[in-house]
Amino acid sequence: MSYSLLIHDLENPPLKWAEKALVWAARPKVKPCQGCFGCWERTPGVCVINDRAQALPSLLAQTDHLILVSRLSVWGVSPEVKAVLERGLPNLLPFMAQKMGVLLHDPRHPHPWALTAVFYGPLETERQDLAQAMIEAIGLNLASNPIKCHFISELKLETQFCP
Repeated sequence: MSYSLLIHDLENPPLKWAEKALVWAARPKVKPCQGCFGCWERTPGVCVINDRAQALPSLLAQTDHLILVSRLSVWGVSPEVKAVLERGLPNLLPFMAQKMGVLLHDPRHPHPWALTAVFYGPLETERQDLAQAMIEAIGLNLASNPIKCHFISELKLETQFCP
């Protein structure tokens, strides 16, 4: 089964998004990755933290299109969305190899998918540049293709970023 997975930090997302994608709320905030390497050593491919985010790696492994909707934060995505992305770490293998001039993880489930990030809120150029670089790095490490980044000052509920 393949689908689009939309991860957001909104309090009230548009219901119509659920008609086109599996919608996953980053609020309430999930427990952040502990860096324990349990998902690589003790329970390969499965996060050892037993909470609602434990299912994320399997959802990410099956998606064709990951869509992130996040307020533009100091370093790119909001802390809530960042915590969700970190919990997808079990989809990567612990091994790294140099590809395209940088060290990257190998994917646990080689499956190409697209990555789209939609940032909303005050649009400071410096923050946009950092967010763009962050999304490109995430997409590169997750073998995403293509990688798209959009910036909008006000997120309207009818915004059409969901495929």
